[in-house]
Amino acid sequence: MKAYETVDVSIIIPIYNGEAYIKNIIAALKRQTLQNFEVLLINDCSTDNTINYLQNLPDFYSIYTNEKNSGAGFSRNIGIKKAKGKYICFIDVDDVIPDNYVQELYTSVSERNADIAICDIILKNEKMTKSSFSFHNKKELIANPFIASPCAKIFSKECFEKLTFVEGIINEDVATIIPIIAHAKTIVYTEETYYMYVQNAESVQNRIFDFNKFNVFPAVKMALERMDSKDKEQYEDIIIYNQILLFFIYSLITIGPFLDRYKYLKTFYRKSKGINLVSNGYFNNHLKTHGKINRIYYRILLFLVSHRLIFISNITISLYQIAKKLDFRKRIISKEIAMKDLISAATKQKTLKSGNIKISAIIPNYNYKHYLYERIYSILYQDYKIDEIIILDDCSSDGSQELIMKIVEELKDAVNISFQFNDTNSGNVFNQWEKAFQCASNDYVWIAEADDYCTPSFAKDLINKMENEDELPMIAYCKTQYINKKTNIILKDSEKLIDLDQTGHWASSYSNLGYDEIMKYMYLNCTIINVSSVLFKNSENNYVPYFIKAKEFKQVGDWMFYIQMLSEGNILYSTNANNYYRVHGDNTTLVTKKKEYLREIERVHEYLNHTYTLSSKQQQRIKERYKELEQEWDLIN
Repeated sequence: MKAYETVDVSIIIPIYNGEAYIKNIIAALKRQTLQNFEVLLINDCSTDNTINYLQNLPDFYSIYTNEKNSGAGFSRNIGIKKAKGKYICFIDVDDVIPDNYVQELYTSVSERNADIAICDIILKNEKMTKSSFSFHNKKELIANPFIASPCAKIFSKECFEKLTFVEGIINEDVATIIPIIAHAKTIVYTEETYYMYVQNAESVQNRIFDFNKFNVFPAVKMALERMDSKDKEQYEDIIIYNQILLFFIYSLITIGPFLDRYKYLKTFYRKSKGINLVSNGYFNNHLKTHGKINRIYYRILLFLVSHRLIFISNITISLYQIAKKLDFRKRIISKEIAMKDLISAATKQKTLKSGNIKISAIIPNYNYKHYLYERIYSILYQDYKIDEIIILDDCSSDGSQELIMKIVEELKDAVNISFQFNDTNSGNVFNQWEKAFQCASNDYVWIAEADDYCTPSFAKDLINKMENEDELPMIAYCKTQYINKKTNIILKDSEKLIDLDQTGHWASSYSNLGYDEIMKYMYLNCTIINVSSVLFKNSENNYVPYFIKAKEFKQVGDWMFYIQMLSEGNILYSTNANNYYRVHGDNTTLVTKKKEYLREIERVHEYLNHTYTLSSKQQQRIKERYKELEQEWDLIN
């Protein structure tokens, strides 16, 4: 590597006990496609063999050693003072950068004469997760949970003329980077590279005891003090929300033992004194994504803590946790379902009168004998008349067919129930879906998969909403919760799995034009989690072409089918969580071949672009989605 008299970029790397990682980061720097840069390595009195490694590096590397261990903020300030470059880039010794990292950041910041350029962060621990820094305005950027990190960014050196890193505190990044970003005139984003933050046992953030998380409070106060009045007025609420209130929700109230929780609450009050928490608009907007009970709970709790009512706050948390457990037990099946329960439910179903909208419930089954009683019971126990029940078995080998015949024989006098068995396995779940529509004789088709479950009000809730519409929807579906093999709820708030861009679309019940639903939401990902949550309109139109297309896919045929259905009509959604989707080890969604899965997703997007001509913004978001999936599924080469 060649040393230049003048350099474009100064790369500053603070090091404390980095012996295990420094070789890798030096190798990554050697591979950088940008040529004109310098590297400043600041050794913060490491106690391992870091200094020995540094002393053997070529003269290209500028090496400095602190007189005493002074922290990352002090080390970065040394680097800033010594830097010769027009731009400054911070890298942590234990992280990972691709070969184009410095080049892409430098190109972005210099070509647009910006103050700061930012790229995405990949968080690598047990799995890969991504934080995208793509943004439309500065508030959106400051709301990103990783915004305070000096990494994944390149700064004009002028950014540090007035503000340098606060020294001698934890979370010095918050007190420094956030004010700099708030004050910056021009910030640009590049998707052409990324920064991989590696969480490991030696990481500072992993070493500190949970109580030290409260150190972010004085750092936030310092960040606000270091802003000018205009920036503070504009960004104070979002900073407090992002750095403190989300901590309040997701960290503080999860502490278990009563006495430990009391200590936490007391510390929270002391540390947050002088910070306006209760009237924070971003916090209130966040609560809208929670259920009504949770919204009330969080508001009351925050009010109590803010007014130093610590003991009452702690009691409130205990009562809430008890209520959650009771609610949890209320939502699961409390007994083993037997034939006598099916007969009782069928007798109840027989007394119901058919509604104006008639439903055919079709149960596709393959080797789910263990769940058949529960599934059929949940259909028979509906508060709304189910005019037809057909069980489709796809050549099961677990004794399902014998049980199905026994159930039908016992119930056929009370309800309209029958079965159809395949002689050979169809090889594709969407063959069974197609058969469901061929068999169904009523207005709406409910594909109630054999291993799923539902509440008694599933059908009635959707039908009531549908009857208030001027035009009956092609698809009506409800919120889904996840259950395990034992029918215990394992995930209640499933909206976060589909609302990738946090639009809030599923925060309330709605009806929407099918085209609008596709172009705003379903173009990016499949937004219907589970087919069992859906009532499909069964019209005289031939759905054969839809299934021909859907059966081209192993994993995302449901998404393709929904898209085609919505090309013909509207969609309706209910926030009532009346459907339960069972996740277990042999569930298809857990054994997918990820590369093939990703390719299927790409093919759906190709279809959408061909059919609807997606905008450049949509296509850009799709590209980002591919990166997210590659990182999440560890497909990055």
